[in-house]
Amino acid sequence: MSAMALASARDTAFATIDGLTGLGLPPTPANYSVWHSHISGENPGLSRSIQDLVARAIPLTDELLSELWRRFCAPSSDPAVVSDASERLGRVMANIAETLSGAGAATAGFTEALGRFGDEIVAAVRMPDMAVVMREATRRMLSETKRMVEHSRGAEGGLRGSSREVQALRNDLEEARRQAMSDPLTSVANRKAFDDRLGKEMAAAAESGGDLALVLLDIDHFKRFNDSFGHVIGDEALKLVAHTLVASVKGRDLVARYGGEEFAVILPATSLAHALGLANGLGAAVKGRRMLLKSTGRDLGRITVSLGVARYRPGESPSDLVRRADAALYEAKNRGRDMACDESVVAAGARAAG
Repeated sequence: MSAMALASARDTAFATIDGLTGLGLPPTPANYSVWHSHISGENPGLSRSIQDLVARAIPLTDELLSELWRRFCAPSSDPAVVSDASERLGRVMANIAETLSGAGAATAGFTEALGRFGDEIVAAVRMPDMAVVMREATRRMLSETKRMVEHSRGAEGGLRGSSREVQALRNDLEEARRQAMSDPLTSVANRKAFDDRLGKEMAAAAESGGDLALVLLDIDHFKRFNDSFGHVIGDEALKLVAHTLVASVKGRDLVARYGGEEFAVILPATSLAHALGLANGLGAAVKGRRMLLKSTGRDLGRITVSLGVARYRPGESPSDLVRRADAALYEAKNRGRDMACDESVVAAGARAAG
């Protein structure tokens, strides 16, 4: 880390502690994580939620920050999976080592027996009872050969069992990796998967000189929806939006839950104009779905989303791209919601204001 980056990280850490102290809140891991994300600007959805609470003069308590942490910061991977995998891998490696060690010892013994057999045959040629000696030596050699064959079968079976266990372990670890990169509620990519993929796509676009666009979208009036129908129905609304987005994109496009009620769509090889067109299509697709209460058939109405679109600029950081997409999303909300805006609208507005 460079001296400048280290100083910036230190300043952010101090500002985080000072901010929590000013609120009268202890710097617990959850509180620190929330306030650090807010201070650093790395999670715009979280910052907007905090700003909304402050604007409505709602006190920021431990309970509120814990809820914000669960919505925006909580990891989805399970450490128990990693621990279990480590233990299982240790057992498999021990079994393989034991099997190979036994096979090695048996092979060495068989090689020694072959040597003795050869010596006995050479010596028997000079003996009067050559036939008896050779018969006995041959009997022992056949016995050794049979023992080696049986042991080899046992070793083969042991290795085959270990191979099955390794394959099962690989499958479980792959599932754990998938879960660690997926949002547990909506099953789309989570924030970690989004960050990883965005970095890779930006590097690819920088190398190739190709286009890359980002769409951020937020469910309109989601808090009001939750307050009216409850969190269970709110979760169903999040799932509906996620599934609609996934069904509306293709190829290398990635849909991710960015945090809370905010989603992101990474669009490789897509210009700003095409990304804006796709964003409008995504908004229309979501609005075209109705929420129905399964137990009663009650129509809960339609969900709308606001969307912001930005295009990658060579040399910029992921946070720069996200910040511009978020500014475009905020502009869409300012203009009445249920629409998409791209970064050019924000830039035009800034020039007009200037």
